Amino acid sequence: MNTNNKDGSDSRLELVTIYENAKGHENQLYLDPSEFCDIANWYAVNERFEDAQSALHYGFSIHPDNTMLFIEQAYLYLDLSELKKAKAVVNCISDEYNSDVNILKGEIALNEGKLDKAEELFNNISEEDLKKFDVLQNISQIYLNMGYPDLAISWLEKEKDAYGNSEAYIASIAECYRQKNGCTEKAVDCYNELIDRDPYFAPYWCGLANAYYKLSKYDEALEAADFALTSDSECGDAHHIKAHILTQLGNTKEAIESYKEAMKSGVIQEAYGFTFIGIAYSNNKQWGKAVDAFYNALESIKDHPKMDILLAEIYTNLALIFLNMGEMDDALQISEINCQTNPNMAITHIIDGRVKLASSDIEGAHNAWEKACQLSGDADTYLQIAEILIEGGYIESAICYLEQAAEINPEYPKLLNKIALLCVIVKNAEKFCKYNHLLDKPVTIEEARQHLEQINPELIDDFIDFMNRVNEIENTNL
Repeated sequence: MNTNNKDGSDSRLELVTIYENAKGHENQLYLDPSEFCDIANWYAVNERFEDAQSALHYGFSIHPDNTMLFIEQAYLYLDLSELKKAKAVVNCISDEYNSDVNILKGEIALNEGKLDKAEELFNNISEEDLKKFDVLQNISQIYLNMGYPDLAISWLEKEKDAYGNSEAYIASIAECYRQKNGCTEKAVDCYNELIDRDPYFAPYWCGLANAYYKLSKYDEALEAADFALTSDSECGDAHHIKAHILTQLGNTKEAIESYKEAMKSGVIQEAYGFTFIGIAYSNNKQWGKAVDAFYNALESIKDHPKMDILLAEIYTNLALIFLNMGEMDDALQISEINCQTNPNMAITHIIDGRVKLASSDIEGAHNAWEKACQLSGDADTYLQIAEILIEGGYIESAICYLEQAAEINPEYPKLLNKIALLCVIVKNAEKFCKYNHLLDKPVTIEEARQHLEQINPELIDDFIDFMNRVNEIENTNL
């Protein structure tokens, strides 16, 4: 839903109320196609998809073959990730010159990963329509929703001279800037300008809070969220972003209350809300309450299958929590469920390996990590595994994974330095010299000794032998 729209949803809610009252009394109700679309859209936004479909069926019974209803039907199928059905509906539309139809086709092309096709379809819209701001805004919003803020900005900028000073234009491009990396400060400037124009419009304060949050300026973000709530105490988006901010600031109690308010307003579904609450409790090491929250999230997903994208997050957190609680049987069981439910996610197998390592199943851990590396062979995967091994005291194995990370990305910050220092811990003089020589600022013997003392003074044992071996290797290579 576009939070930059200042027209709210009161009129849609009134329509829904009229529609439901008529249905409840089995009265005949005549509405325009646009009104049926508004009702269906309201239901879809609130994830009442069966009700949305029922409203569209009603609309078609009065307005058969109506283009506007076909478009809304296709969008409903897109919401349900039923791409083939959406395409089938589009094929029923005869009005191929309608700009809304081309926009819909473009969105379907983007869902198929066909960026060039989408751009072609958008450019096929008449020159007259492409000069209308609502058309440009719709195209931009589609690109933004699909994760292409650069393209969203480029479309808005086509008519910057005509609309650049309008409030709607600034609000649209502000959100694009917020989502584009490196442009968040521009978003802050835009939202401040919007607030100057309308200081009591809560969504502008929410946008500013989100921008500051992305910049990790949590105090400024919290202030903006509070101003949003001063403007509208029931603003769900403000409660939502405030909860995230408070979590970052370590204020778990107030964060959880804000998440509950966001759920109550309907801005976030219970599955998401309970997941966020579980993470907040987990960050505060309140393991029992975290477990309860995550199981509440799982219960909510049963009623909202689309929320199953959260399962990996929930099961991963539960496995780690049970691990922290020392409940190894529960940790292993949840991790196994996670692997069965999300077999194609590297993080699933990384955590599975961590759980198996903690239960002394070394072979099982390495088998899990082998799967993780097959699924995602980037340096970060190897680094995450190495960190787990270091934490468990398996330094030699950690070095092996770090070496593979270095082969993939030798420019990774401080990676070679990390390998060199780990080699000091295990007294591997050969590898220490190999990686130390690659450093811009090599580790000195004295720095190596100090490093061991900081970790554990007992590691100083045999350090003289290690130092002599390092000197021998270096003198040989002269």
